[in-house]
Amino acid sequence: MLRAAVKAERRRTKVKDIMDRGDLCPDELVVAIVGDRIEEPDARNGFILDGSRARSRRPRRLNACCARSTWNSTASSNLKVRPSALLRRIENRVAK
Repeated sequence: MLRAAVKAERRRTKVKDIMDRGDLCPDELVVAIVGDRIEEPDARNGFILDGSRARSRRPRRLNACCARSTWNSTASSNLKVRPSALLRRIENRVAK
């Protein structure tokens, strides 16, 4: 979504600058981008968000964002993944 926001020039300057530095985008910015995105027509029947840091405030903020939107119910899950599986995933991303 962050790359798409840069391409679509939504909040482009701020996101692009942060990403170009290799930094993580702050929760407030990510939640704002997600809030914009879930209002798009193709998300009307539901959506899955993947990749939120478990120890951040982002999951609660995302739930609040969904509650403020046209959505009248939300659900969230916290999946625990073995570190070895995460490492393989990162290695695959780097290889691509």
